[in-house]
Amino acid sequence: MEDFRPHNAAGSPAPIDTTIADALQERITHARVRMLYGHMPVTAWTLGGFIIVIGGLIHFTQPAPLTLPTLAWLTLALVLAVTRALHAQSYFRSANRQAPFWRRSYYWLSLVFSVCWGALPWALPISHDQQLATAIIGVMIGMAATGAAQISSDRANVRAWTVPILASSAIYCANTGGPLGWFGFISIMGFLVILWLEADRAHRRISEMLRLRFESEELAHARAQALHEAESLSAAKGRFLATMSHEMRTPLHGILGLSRMLRARLRQPEDLSQIGLLHNAGEHLLGVINDVLDFSRLKDHGLRLNARPVLLNELARHVCELSQVTARDKCLVVMLRSELPDHLWLQADPDRLRQVLTNLVGNAVKFTAQGHVVVRLGLDGGDTAGPDEGACHVVFEVQDTGRGIPEAHIERIFDAFHQVEAHDDYQVGGTGLGLSISQQICMAMGGKLRCESRVGIGTTFSFNLALPRTHRPSDEVASAGLPHDLFNDDDGAPRLAGRVLVVEDNLVNALVAKATLESLGLEVVVAENGLRALEWLAAHEADLVLMDFHMPEMGGIEATRRIREMEVRQGWSAMPIVAMSAGDQIDDHRHCLEVGMNDYVSKPFVPRDMNRVLRSHLQNLGPRRGLAAVQAPCGASHPATAEPHPMQA
Repeated sequence: MEDFRPHNAAGSPAPIDTTIADALQERITHARVRMLYGHMPVTAWTLGGFIIVIGGLIHFTQPAPLTLPTLAWLTLALVLAVTRALHAQSYFRSANRQAPFWRRSYYWLSLVFSVCWGALPWALPISHDQQLATAIIGVMIGMAATGAAQISSDRANVRAWTVPILASSAIYCANTGGPLGWFGFISIMGFLVILWLEADRAHRRISEMLRLRFESEELAHARAQALHEAESLSAAKGRFLATMSHEMRTPLHGILGLSRMLRARLRQPEDLSQIGLLHNAGEHLLGVINDVLDFSRLKDHGLRLNARPVLLNELARHVCELSQVTARDKCLVVMLRSELPDHLWLQADPDRLRQVLTNLVGNAVKFTAQGHVVVRLGLDGGDTAGPDEGACHVVFEVQDTGRGIPEAHIERIFDAFHQVEAHDDYQVGGTGLGLSISQQICMAMGGKLRCESRVGIGTTFSFNLALPRTHRPSDEVASAGLPHDLFNDDDGAPRLAGRVLVVEDNLVNALVAKATLESLGLEVVVAENGLRALEWLAAHEADLVLMDFHMPEMGGIEATRRIREMEVRQGWSAMPIVAMSAGDQIDDHRHCLEVGMNDYVSKPFVPRDMNRVLRSHLQNLGPRRGLAAVQAPCGASHPATAEPHPMQA
């Protein structure tokens, strides 16, 4: 067995796993056998036909009848040709072509067939016909060369085929005597040596090519397997993050909800300050969770934008107002300076744009000890904000008077998890993902986030976006782009009325949802899972269902399917079903619509967000339900319109 292992500089074979080397050599051997048998059927039938031609040629060129040796040779040659052809068919029909039998049998059949052809000059009566003898010797040499080329993948079979034929031809030439005979002997033997050496070179060359081919296949297979494993790990990471998000968001929803409820009841400044700290800590934790999930989604699935009409001045004003709550504690001022008209409606993704501005303003407040933070909105170059259609090139800037960023860190400021180390007592927290996510959002919207900073003077983050102008949308679409107040509902809106079934297994979250909905003027019934909700709906009527996704006994997806089936079976009109989930907002939103839900609200929610969703589904109900005829302040008491139920919280 040849050693095809790579060699080192000293000329000795490089170390390699013996099992792998043996398996590779076995594959090379089997490949050579397949190549041999691939030529065998055509060659065998061709030689069989050629044998018949030789018999006819001798019959018509010789006056005497065919002799017994001639007939014996013709018969044996035909039998061997047919045997080789049938043997090749047996190989291709075999279920175990890797067996050593096939290589050995091919070798011995080649050797016997070659010996038979080598006996041709001795078996035919051609000694008295020099022209016929020359033709037969030439045919044998051509057969040896052609066969050697066809089976060059295996040198042992090349030698078994060529040596008997050429050696017999050379000896026959020498036996005729004379200079011409000896010239033929020397020429044929020289040709045999050349074929012998070339067979060895071809054998090694083909073996090397087969080795490279199989190694490439193994490498491709290993890469495909590694890619599959990487995709599986990525999917597992996504499932893990989604699960952890749900597990963390669920109690966090209760914490933030209870803090809002307590804030509404407290009156002492010290108590309000403490509950504010608690709420801010919860919001910070929620921001960390959102950053990690956003970063994971951006890496795995890219960024999906949802563009709609938006007033940039209004959006930036709300971002500044929310940031002012934190800035006030540090005696900072957050200012908005905009060159854009208040009536300028542009097409953009307000949620993603708000996410970038909130992150930039939040960082500015976080890293500024004294002074101010300025948010600027302007137009790039000679652009105008006229009524003409087209793109409006808007410049966004967030400038602070903070400690600044060292020049060595500016190039890496947008790298994931990179944070500038603090060397003083002013320590801040965070994940180091906010700027990386903001940069990816800006790039997805066609811009690029830039940073200019001087240590001790301040930092300016800026980006430019080309946003198409659009017309004022309907009130419902416009309100969808507005940000949410952390604590207060819209006091100027009419109160809601109606009965809402909250399907939620977490008692704290159910309590928060119940209090939030009752503050909006709604009657609330709570069911602990989908199965209990179905039992309640079979005997009672609800104007809307708030359905959690993940619950014991029966989750929100299956419960929604059952409710829709029950409505079709009973001939009822479809009631609005709004999903509540603490999982992946994008995937859950799409999934809830696919299973028959009408809308989606993410946990932890805030009253204004919940108010908007409920108002869009309850405003078209009858006089008893939907919008109440009498406007009342948020949180006012109202009479219950249904009998208490055992599942009611």
